[in-house]
Amino acid sequence: MAVDFSNQTGWFKVRYGEIQRAVPNFAEVQKRVPFEERAKQGKTYNFPVRLTRSHGVTFNVDGTAFGLNAAVSPESDEATAAGTELVIQETISYGAMSRAEGTVEAFGDIFDETILSMREASAFYLELCMLYGGTSLAEVNTTPDQAGTQQTATIKAASYAPGIWTQMENAYIDIYDDDFDPRRNVANTCQIDAFDPDTKTLTFTGTESELDTIVTGDLILPRGAYAKWFDGLDKICTNTGALFSIDASVYNLWKANTYGAASAAMSLAKINSALSKAVVRGLMEDVVCFLSVFTWSDLMNNLMTLRRFAESTKREVEIGSQSIKLYGLTGAIELVPHPMVKAGEAFILPTKRLKRIGSTDSTFRLKGSKNDNFFFELAANAGVGVRNYWDQAVVPTQPAKFVKIAAIVNDSLGGD
Repeated sequence: MAVDFSNQTGWFKVRYGEIQRAVPNFAEVQKRVPFEERAKQGKTYNFPVRLTRSHGVTFNVDGTAFGLNAAVSPESDEATAAGTELVIQETISYGAMSRAEGTVEAFGDIFDETILSMREASAFYLELCMLYGGTSLAEVNTTPDQAGTQQTATIKAASYAPGIWTQMENAYIDIYDDDFDPRRNVANTCQIDAFDPDTKTLTFTGTESELDTIVTGDLILPRGAYAKWFDGLDKICTNTGALFSIDASVYNLWKANTYGAASAAMSLAKINSALSKAVVRGLMEDVVCFLSVFTWSDLMNNLMTLRRFAESTKREVEIGSQSIKLYGLTGAIELVPHPMVKAGEAFILPTKRLKRIGSTDSTFRLKGSKNDNFFFELAANAGVGVRNYWDQAVVPTQPAKFVKIAAIVNDSLGGD
């Protein structure tokens, strides 16, 4: 049976069904923060936030009809989140389609890898935004004195997340000064040619005169992301001013917590100390701690100590193959290794206090569109195109219960 392109809409449905809901294994934050569909109010998503408590209280002991102090009403404000739209597109040539031997099964085989790869790429960029939107992917450590349109730069150990860069070969990046001004590659966007995980080295191509201006401390972002990707955990946890239209310098409960690991390896004691900063500000619920694979490795080196502790006190520690769950003052503390978390930091949060909202999660079908999906014939080229789309953002409902741990130096990685 030959493939009839005019019938591709129904074929796409049958072949892939609800594929847009599948989440790749590395998308750890997405797994724990489900998408909530919300309509935009204009260009933003708006929702009320309670920022202070009622304090119009009066004490009395003599049993008289005592006077009451004036009401001190709780203060609220409206948070405003600007959703980010992302489109990923791929093309497949007529030649590849025609060589599928004219059967639906063979035709489908061509598309399977394309569609699944697009879905994983969509989730990858969403995870990047959820972690580091509004900040950066890495910090340049050293750039060799070299010439040419292809050069290299190493990544500082503290900002190194191998799970980002193993997936970024052939991707385009922007490189900025450490205060995001100026952008080094103004005339030509840099493209990553290779990544060496052993030396934390990126090889990229660009304009020679611009690449020569890159210096230690410069910041690396996805192409075109600056001021367009939504604010993620890093930005939320380090914010000291206005975020989502509410000022953390005015409202203490809108400011998250930071904890320094003293430029040393992570320990369970440091995790508990970091957590205590949120406890005194109201945290009394289960949390997840996302940490780098290097920090996880250091903690697992203490596995025998943990195991002996777990055997003697079953409630306090549960050791699994993909996480360690501790039980403390606030409840469960789940330690989750994340390949896309930078080596020098970790994030602790009650995931139910982080909302992922927007008009649509990752999808190949846009509601309300004339076409049932983003599968279309190219107008000026010999092939077909497929698109994946999402429009969303993450917002904290109680940032005071979030903690970022910084200044971690992992024994398993070493310094810069």
